[in-house]
Amino acid sequence: MENSKQTNTGHDLELLGKALARDKNARQKLNQQIDSIITYQCQRLCKRFCHDNRFHYSCTLPYKPYAAAKDAPLCEWGNACYGWILEELTSDKRLSGFKAENNSSFNHYCYMIANSKSFYERWKNWRFSRRAYIPAYISEIDEQSSAVFLALQKGDELALIAQNLQITELNVQNISRRIVIELTNRKRLYLLDPPSTVSLSADDEQDVDVAFYDEPADSQEQKRLLADSWEQLSALEQFVLESLLIDKLDATDVLHAIEQQCQDFPDDELKKIHDKQSLYYFRRKSLEKLSQIFQG
Repeated sequence: MENSKQTNTGHDLELLGKALARDKNARQKLNQQIDSIITYQCQRLCKRFCHDNRFHYSCTLPYKPYAAAKDAPLCEWGNACYGWILEELTSDKRLSGFKAENNSSFNHYCYMIANSKSFYERWKNWRFSRRAYIPAYISEIDEQSSAVFLALQKGDELALIAQNLQITELNVQNISRRIVIELTNRKRLYLLDPPSTVSLSADDEQDVDVAFYDEPADSQEQKRLLADSWEQLSALEQFVLESLLIDKLDATDVLHAIEQQCQDFPDDELKKIHDKQSLYYFRRKSLEKLSQIFQG
């Protein structure tokens, strides 16, 4: 098994090298290799944010979550979403970042990126045309500097930023320090000030109402414990719970996605899932495990 993983990793590195050298055949093979990951994310994200499109347009996704009138025009978001994710996962910068650490495959590398919180936020920024100004000199500081910059603007604690970006708190501290130094040198430290909402009904004394939401401490602690418990689940357990409970995908679609991405999950767990009944049983056991971890 170990030799097989090393062979696959070596093949991935060779294929990526050719793709970076503008080999069209290598690029095509690379795109086909991660097609299942992209297709699954399109299904998940488009279904979650379809809203009223389902009533006016015909879906172009392989597994159509909603039926539309036969004469309805084709929806543009499915293909656009596929193209955006493909570019996100196969850009030169992304390909150059694959180092095959611990003999991990390129598929696993893309799977982890496509299921990260930062990827989800970038997709929503693209999908809903949310424009967040990030100076070029900030983006050039570090690979994660843009995400850290946005989190600092929101006022997030360093520990929370580290958890969301899945990097060490020391790394976040170093990036934050470099961001502050850079902004200070350019006299633009005000860019880190979080946006506030000011009441238009202020009186002559210039009193203002600042909108804020102070979440109760016990609620914050519950969320932290749940996040810690979630991280103790396996990749397949997280995948099944997220697909069936959060995204509410059909069991058939989930089984197909697992089959397409089987190399990213442990063999001993994959043997437990072979039909809808076993999938639902695996979901129930995963929930029980999450509950036990959460309750300590």
